[in-house]
Amino acid sequence: MGFNFKAFATAFMDDQAKAIQKRIQDAEDYEDQQRELAERNKSVVGKRRALVNLAKTEINMLKKLGAKDKHINAAIAAGPKALFEFSQSLQKEAQKRPSAGGSYTFSESELDAFIDMPDEFSAQAMDPAEHYANSIGLASPSLASYKAKDQGFLKSALGMGLKDSARARLDKDAYYEGYSMMDINEVARQEAYESMDPGTYFSFSPSKDYNPVTVGPAFREAYDDAGELSQAVESQLRRQFPAEADYQKEKARIIARQKAGVVDAYAQQFGKRFLEDTSINLQGLMGDDLYQATYMNYQSQDDLERYIVDGLLDLQDVSIGSTIKTKDGEGRIVELTLGEGDQVSRMKIDGRVVNDDEVAALVANLQKQGLLSQSSIAVGDKPLPETAPEVDPEKVFFPGDDIPDGTFDGKLHYVKETDKGRGVALGVPPRPAEGLFAEFRGSGMDGATRDKILSGEMPVPDNLKPSQWDELFGETHNRDGFPKPSAAPEKTVDNTSQIKYTRENPYTFGDFRSNEAEKIFNNLPIGSYYIDPSDGKLYKKE
Repeated sequence: MGFNFKAFATAFMDDQAKAIQKRIQDAEDYEDQQRELAERNKSVVGKRRALVNLAKTEINMLKKLGAKDKHINAAIAAGPKALFEFSQSLQKEAQKRPSAGGSYTFSESELDAFIDMPDEFSAQAMDPAEHYANSIGLASPSLASYKAKDQGFLKSALGMGLKDSARARLDKDAYYEGYSMMDINEVARQEAYESMDPGTYFSFSPSKDYNPVTVGPAFREAYDDAGELSQAVESQLRRQFPAEADYQKEKARIIARQKAGVVDAYAQQFGKRFLEDTSINLQGLMGDDLYQATYMNYQSQDDLERYIVDGLLDLQDVSIGSTIKTKDGEGRIVELTLGEGDQVSRMKIDGRVVNDDEVAALVANLQKQGLLSQSSIAVGDKPLPETAPEVDPEKVFFPGDDIPDGTFDGKLHYVKETDKGRGVALGVPPRPAEGLFAEFRGSGMDGATRDKILSGEMPVPDNLKPSQWDELFGETHNRDGFPKPSAAPEKTVDNTSQIKYTRENPYTFGDFRSNEAEKIFNNLPIGSYYIDPSDGKLYKKE
């Protein structure tokens, strides 16, 4: 019996027709199934979208409180709840600073003290909102990202690749919230949370509660105790340093170290809340130089920049938008333009604009070198001040030093606290810091005491009130203690009503009869300084 080709062809075509029909049906069923799944899975996308929006709110709050992307990303990578717990913890921490009025911004150094996290991890530079969305399987929509394979004419005729084509159609158009049906179903298949950087850890340790009512007195008691040595230490020092001058120097050095230790202990516990507590007036206790050095140790470079610019804005003729000039240690001209938010908006060195990333460190370095004081800067187009005065402000004479006769005769001088102890320096001390109790410290100052200070008969008291410093030196010295540059007016009798005589250039009456001297005195403007011919002393006309 021979081969029946016709029967074979008929059977083959019947089988292929059935196979094609099945592929078509399967593709249609697959597409229907994916459409039904997408409809059900819309709720998954909606819930995750709501979570992302909630996360964005927390991220914005954290940034407002000072958190950096690296802190936020570490929390996101550490677990599904860590971001929200971080936000709650930092908000509670901000509430411990009631003086900030609810708008406290933590410094990077403060945050680093609260947070334990890796120094580096792969997701630290990501946009936090995008990082969170990816972690909960809600990546951005990717319409038409799936491309069906080209099957060719024959395969297409046989119904091959129909599922592939259906998948491409389902991925082409947005169906819900910008996502295609295939995107939606893919989102639903993702885990509710999957860290993009497994192994990243994050923990937040809140600070101790700061209550100035209890912390202030406790600190002052500890600080006062640090100002004394135990009997055992006193006896040991006496044996080690028989000479009185050497003994006093070493004693002062140890006491200064003990006091610094107390300040550091409290600063480590409470940070800026302690350092900026006006009821303690730490700056008044330590002096400007030592206080600034301590304050700067507990700040990031960005915080230091804000702190320094805030101080510059208190200087004479300086305001937001001002450009100040100074010379750095290498003799280069440095220009700083002060902007909003206590920041330097632009910095130039010898005309070259400095990269923004370098500004904070350079400004901090200028401050440490004492090159941003009133006596070291010029504002706008004014020329830079002349070189430092003849008297070295850093020269301090200590008990036991060989001090030449007449060193302090007729010269302003004051007691200066240093890391070597207390000594006497020529010149005028910096103005005492403002504070809640600044005007309650020390005692009153009568005219005789004022005259003795100005004539150099006695040192400037170390417990001056800010108002007393202003009365003594406000018109002649900057707040840092350096003299103000001033042109000496001519001493002529005819124009006394126009000339304002200063402490450095007081009016002298000469050989006038009493009625002439009285007339001249009456013509002197209020606030002028003069030498009373009856006793030869300096007075200010009130």
